[in-house]
Amino acid sequence: MILVPYADNLNVAGTCSHRVQEVKDKIVTELRRLGFRVHEETDACTLAQSLGFLIDGEAGVILPIPERLDRILNAFEWLSHRPVVNGRQVERLLGHAMHICLLRRELFSLCRSLYGFLFASSFKRQKLWPSAAREARWCSHVLKLCSVDMRRNWSSSATASDASL
Repeated sequence: MILVPYADNLNVAGTCSHRVQEVKDKIVTELRRLGFRVHEETDACTLAQSLGFLIDGEAGVILPIPERLDRILNAFEWLSHRPVVNGRQVERLLGHAMHICLLRRELFSLCRSLYGFLFASSFKRQKLWPSAAREARWCSHVLKLCSVDMRRNWSSSATASDASL
């Protein structure tokens, strides 16, 4: 059984739907007893959307919601043509992309120049740097591959990377 809390969201996951339902119902009952308003409940199922992801228990995969991913990929494709933008605009797109990269944390390292542009040009509009445009093109292709196979074996080694200073 896995509990995945995030801000005001809670996901209960497991391999036994009866047990998942039982745990979810107990948590909801306790939250309501404490005075919390519980909404958007979903009973145990094998296909769910949560926090921008599609969780497919039958296939054993977690993917970005396709419509959301398409918008992000299109924005990176547009950015790869070096438009005139400011860092705040780039930051908003990077926020959405980094959320998707939670599925494959090694992808955090893709955007070093985009972060550099963001910090150098927060409110100043200018043509996107060539190196940042190249990274945007990479993102428009690589993020298509972003998914998690929940059936993969666990590794005893942990690695971390990030493109943000």
